[in-house]
Amino acid sequence: MAAGQPTILATSGGYKPGERTRIEFNHLMHYAVELSGVTGRAPKVTHIGTASGDQRWWAAEMDQAARIAGFDFSHLNLFTMPNIEDPEAHLLEQDVVWVNGGSVVNLLAVWRAHGLDRILRKAWEGGVGLVYRGTELVEVVSEIKNKAAFRVTPGAGESVDAVAVEERLESRFLG
Repeated sequence: MAAGQPTILATSGGYKPGERTRIEFNHLMHYAVELSGVTGRAPKVTHIGTASGDQRWWAAEMDQAARIAGFDFSHLNLFTMPNIEDPEAHLLEQDVVWVNGGSVVNLLAVWRAHGLDRILRKAWEGGVGLVYRGTELVEVVSEIKNKAAFRVTPGAGESVDAVAVEERLESRFLG
């Protein structure tokens, strides 16, 4: 099912142990590609690992998983300098942008320094699917049965006694 509008999929997961590799892409990654609506060719997926320092060993693991999945896969690294001459043109050509987790504070600072916050918004508005943490929740999906997500909102007031309210959100199983 292709998304009918620009889409951000907030997730934690997307990987499973591989049979002959360390990892393979699991249901969440394939769901992100499905939302992009790509048919008849290999989906263009780029990985941004800024939040964990663009670790090259992890990029190599993802490259193997992408080969198994049949994805046209790339990486946009920002440490120490962008590895792609024109990040905007590159991201606008993608079907899915997969952003790995880590330090969101560092990620945002580095993105702003390179103008990636503006570029990613432009890509999203142009229909490139973004997979990201910390966005408005649209749907909860999981590749593990009986997993749920939790929406946490601050409690009323600003005193130390204000308690956060946690709401359990049941997920749709993708397996």
